[in-house]
Amino acid sequence: MQFDNRQLKFCGSLGNSSFFDEMCPEKIESSKVVFISKKGDFIEDLHAYRCSAL
Repeated sequence: MQFDNRQLKFCGSLGNSSFFDEMCPEKIESSKVVFISKKGDFIEDLHAYRCSAL
């Protein structure tokens, strides 16, 4: 996934949450970016974005 001029790798999923990072950590829950597909929430550190279906 490309976001904010950075290439993020898919690190894995737990339930409805998918985790992304430039270099995946051992514990995927520690990834820099979390996407919650059910809500459309994209969370990076203290920034949260909402994705809408087209």
